This record gives sequence, structure tokens and C-alpha cells, in this order.
Amino acid sequence: MRHGELAVLLSALVTASQDFVGKQLGEALKALRPRGYEETDREAFLVSQVSLARQRRQLLESPDTPRAAPSFLCPAPGAGVPEGGVYETEIEKWHFQRHQMWAEDQDLCHRSFGLWTRGGSLSCPLRYAVIGNFVGLAPGDLVLDIGSGCGHMGAWFHDWFGARTIGLDFQPAAVAFAQKYVVPVAPTQFCWMDVASQLGDWLPNRSVKLATAISVLQYLRSDAERWEAGPEPWPSSGVRNVSRTPCQKLSRTRKTQCRVAWEMFRATALGGYTWVAHNSVYQGKWDPKLTWGKRYWNCCFHEELKRQEIRISEVSELDIFMSGLTWDPTYSLILRRLA
Repeated sequence: MRHGELAVLLSALVTASQDFVGKQLGEALKALRPRGYEETDREAFLVSQVSLARQRRQLLESPDTPRAAPSFLCPAPGAGVPEGGVYETEIEKWHFQRHQMWAEDQDLCHRSFGLWTRGGSLSCPLRYAVIGNFVGLAPGDLVLDIGSGCGHMGAWFHDWFGARTIGLDFQPAAVAFAQKYVVPVAPTQFCWMDVASQLGDWLPNRSVKLATAISVLQYLRSDAERWEAGPEPWPSSGVRNVSRTPCQKLSRTRKTQCRVAWEMFRATALGGYTWVAHNSVYQGKWDPKLTWGKRYWNCCFHEELKRQEIRISEVSELDIFMSGLTWDPTYSLILRRLA
């Protein structure tokens, strides 16, 4: 057999092998989906993900690994948070008081994984473990956690990956918990502020390896006067015909999902990631692709796409986070800085 013929044969064998493996994996996923992923599946997957992360941390950590906690010059404590029960809109009031109930009345910081409905479940740490492994989080890396709640992620990311975290949240009880219980055991910094209005120049450009917002941005408006899908996009306003900001101006809107995601990406270093998870929850009524339009995220990063600085992916969370079949079909927005 001549060299060229051998190369063709080997190539055919490799392709056949890949096709077989791909088919087997596809059939395995199809077998799982009718019954859905269960808590025991998530438990086993979490153990695997955490074990992998810890092994990588041991291999990569060195005497030169940065270990100092972040020391960003955050805005004044409580900056932008409504005072005296005065809210800009009724829906902002509802979101703030709902998280306040979880933080104070139900004390979910002490009793669960964080400020989630019923305190969340194993799906909370599982999301962070998957994200950290996906982006290749390494010892000493800086992470920006938008909507950090009780600070659990900062503790997990340090324990599993050796990373350092700055967390931002609008609930004072949650931030106080993080400062009391997480800061002493992990290189972290937590700031009490309204992330919708207070992200800005105090957070340096290209300063973090990873910026996350897990089940956070859907609580913000999608446009200056658009919030929910349906005939009345501004709840309780009585207004039905609400205009949309033009595509190329979307990133300059105030207190929107786009603006916060844009600020997160601005702070993301070359080769780093911005990850916005749990989009389209609550039957998608706050998903900007429904409230504004399908091109929302591409319009948000219109200039960055034009300059070829960004890669945008929208990924179903069913398999990557092992969601239940009865859960909302959510997706993650994953942004990578290319330039």
C-alpha cells in the first residue's frame, strides 16, 4: 500500500470512529431527555466537575500565583440603591423587595445556596463549576460576579479554582453576610450597590478573566421603556405603544440588560469571557429577545462585532447545566473577547 493510500485509509477510519462516537453520545442524550435530569444526576456531575477543577488548581498553582484579594475602588456603600422605599418603577420595587425577603425574612444566606426561589438547589454550585471549567479558570484569575448575593460563588471559585472574586449586589444583608463569612476565607471583595446604574469607570477596562451574571440580568429592563413581553411592555404603566431604541444606540441605554452586559464585557480581558446565564426564565417574559427583538444581543454589541472584538454565543442550558424538563427552557449568553 502506497503512502497516499494509507493516509486516505487512516483518515477514513478516524472519520468513521468520530461518527460512531458522536452517534453513541447522541443516542445516550436522547435516552436521558425523556425522563429529564434528576438531582442525583446533578449531584454526580457536580462531584466530577469540582474534582476536575481542584486537580487543575493543584497542577497550575505556583509560588507566583496572585493571592491578594481584589481592591477595586467601588462606589460609596449603597450607591444607586433606592432609599426610603422610593423606587423608579413598580417592577423595580417588586424585584428589590422579593430579594430582600429572601435575604432577611427567609435568611437564605445561612440556610441555602443563596438568594434563589426556595434557596436554589445543587443546580446553583453546578452552574458555577461548569462555567469555571468551561472558561479554564486558573489560580489567581480575577472574576467579576454581578448579583453576587451571599458570596457563595466567591468561596467556591477560590476553593475549586484558586480564583479571586469581586462581587456586587444590591441587598445589604447579603453583602454583609459575604463580608463576614466569605472574605476571611477567600481572596474576595464585596460591594453594596445597584449594578444597573453604578457600573462604570471605577471598574477598569479588561481587568477580569471572567464576568458572570447568573439569574440576574432578567430582572432589569431590556430597553429604556420596555420590560415584559406582551401588550403592555412597561408593567403597571397603562402604556401599550412603547418605542424601541435603535439597534446601534442600544448599548448606551440606561439601567438595561444590554448596558450591564456591555459594562461586563468592557471589563473582560483579552481571551476572557462574559457569561450571562438563566435567560428566558419565567416563561421568557423578561427575555429581551421577546421584549425587544431577536437581534437584541447582536445590536447590544453592534460596534464590537463590527470591530471583530467579540464572539457571541447563545447556548441552551438543558444539557450543560442538566436542567429539569419541567424547568423553563433557559439559555446562556456567552461572550468571548477576541481583541
